[in-house]
Amino acid sequence: VVKSLMDGKISWEVEDVLKDVDFDKAYKPSDLALPVDVDSSQLSAVCLADKQQSFILHGPPGTGKSQTITNMIANALYHNKSVLFIAEKSAALNVVQKRLEKIGLGPFCLELHSDKARKRDVLSQLDQTMELGQLQYPQEFANKADELYALRCKLDSLMEAIHYPTSFGKSLYE
Repeated sequence: VVKSLMDGKISWEVEDVLKDVDFDKAYKPSDLALPVDVDSSQLSAVCLADKQQSFILHGPPGTGKSQTITNMIANALYHNKSVLFIAEKSAALNVVQKRLEKIGLGPFCLELHSDKARKRDVLSQLDQTMELGQLQYPQEFANKADELYALRCKLDSLMEAIHYPTSFGKSLYE
């Protein structure tokens, strides 16, 4: 990674660990925490982060980078991991922090990047977070995730049936 930063280009062989992955079969709704809507490329990024793969997330303004980062952080917290999010511009940090606050994860954000980052404030934030303790995996979420998975499997089987060739050689879709 350091060599790539110095060279200004990727200096290692990139392995596409998500190549040919069928996300519907590879991930149950309970496997990932995605509190903000995602499209397929954002889901791929969250899955790469979940698999602890190195990658670069880039794109022009308005392409959903902050949404994706919010989901990456939420998913990492869901799996009891810590995250250090660094951005070149404080505006990017603020957008992600506001999104995390909006979905109830604000107490897990420790602000260290501005003039607000005084020792007393940092210790106060840490104290507030420690008071929250370990959040328990809610049974209601587990039940809803299982229900969604069953519905997804049913829809997938209908799609497969529509595309399955019939006795006369064509599928219903064709």
